[in-house]
Amino acid sequence: GDIVGGTGASVSPTGNTRLDQAILRRMRYQDKAVMVLLIVAYLGSLFFSASLAYRQAHNDSPVTYYADPRYQDLMYDGHDLEGFLEAFNQPPKECHLKVTGLIPLPPLPEHYVESVVEWFGSRYRVAFSFALDVTPWMARAGVGHIEPPSLAGVDPEDLDRLSSWLADDRNDLAHVTIEKSIEWENWEELATNIKSKLRQAGFAGVVCVRHGDKDRFHVYKNRAWANFMHSQSLKVLCALSLFGWCLYSPYMWLRQRSIKVTCHYRVDKPIGDYWSLISDKLGPNGFDAEP
Repeated sequence: GDIVGGTGASVSPTGNTRLDQAILRRMRYQDKAVMVLLIVAYLGSLFFSASLAYRQAHNDSPVTYYADPRYQDLMYDGHDLEGFLEAFNQPPKECHLKVTGLIPLPPLPEHYVESVVEWFGSRYRVAFSFALDVTPWMARAGVGHIEPPSLAGVDPEDLDRLSSWLADDRNDLAHVTIEKSIEWENWEELATNIKSKLRQAGFAGVVCVRHGDKDRFHVYKNRAWANFMHSQSLKVLCALSLFGWCLYSPYMWLRQRSIKVTCHYRVDKPIGDYWSLISDKLGPNGFDAEP
């Protein structure tokens, strides 16, 4: 029989070496052309999607500044310092005194670990947890001494910095961080009273009392480029692309600048008056609205 192949032998489709080389060269060119077309189509689809997202970022709203809608529904039309603070320096929507009762537990098997709370190296079970609302008594610090009232509770340095930012800042990605600091004079004494009352009522565990003393959110510019860069659509496109995050993250890190404005609030309710509202509702099971 015929011997096919062998050392140094090659199988030729046509038997013509030049023609075979031309065919192989043409196939390689076709493969490269297909790859280029696929890459162009992929980049084109990303560009088209990004252009649609940018169009959606345009709006005809007269609003110039808005808070993150996931947490706040505040907005303002204008660049005036007083109006800006009147819109965004509102009393915190929620301020609570949080009380949690914990009962210590003996050593447990590992499959029970997820159902307990670890605190200072020991394991506890949550017996009760409730939050006492103090929002109705929130007031700006310094009201009555500063005019206009919308500027009350804001440090003079922050007022100057914010006024300059509103008038001169041209960076669409710049934003303001509003931090509301909440003070309640002698609230630690109220916490001590709550703990003593619960123990006297028969609760033998550990009582934790915490006072929410901060509320923070961001205020953004209502500009097409800023809305586009913050949009979820663009973030999805960056995740789908091969190099999107490599460009997006450094750009946002370089361009996204923030100034911090601290607004001081106080709970305008003496602890003695507040204690009279809750003392008869505290018991071994926590808080009972109808004792």
